[in-house]
Amino acid sequence: MEALPSMMDFLRKRPQKFNSIDEAVSWRMNYCISSKTVLNIDSAKISIPSQLIQQPGCDWYTWRTNLKLTESFWKGWFEGLSSKFLSIKAAKLLILAGTDRIDKTLMIGQMQERKISNNHAAPVRTLHPGRFSGESSGCIVNIL
Repeated sequence: MEALPSMMDFLRKRPQKFNSIDEAVSWRMNYCISSKTVLNIDSAKISIPSQLIQQPGCDWYTWRTNLKLTESFWKGWFEGLSSKFLSIKAAKLLILAGTDRIDKTLMIGQMQERKISNNHAAPVRTLHPGRFSGESSGCIVNIL
C-alpha cells in the first residue's frame, strides 16, 4: 500500500513505446540498475516480451496493458490482502524482500509461527532463480 502513491510517477517516467524488444529489455535493465531491482538480463529477456505488443501496421512496441487505466482498482486489490492471505486454510508460503515490508497483520502471523520467509523476493528470484526455486521447494515440503 505504501508504494501505490509512487506508482503513477513510475508510469509517467516509463517509455510509452520501444523500437524493438531489445530496446525495451535494455531500458528495463537500466531502470533496474538505478532502482536496484531486477539485475538479471536473462530474467528481463524472458519477462519483458510478454508485456509488450507490436502495434498493427507499426514498427514499434507498446505496453500490452495500460496500467494507468487500472488506477481506480489499485487500493482495492491490496487493501486487507494480508488478512485474506492469513485466513486461507490451505498451506501457504509468503516470500518478502525484507522484514521492513511486513505490515502489522503479517508480523502477528509470523509471531504465531506462520510460514513467512524473509530476504528472498526480487534479488534471489531474479539473480539466483535456482536458489529461489530450491529454497521455495524446501519450504513447501516442510509446510506439507
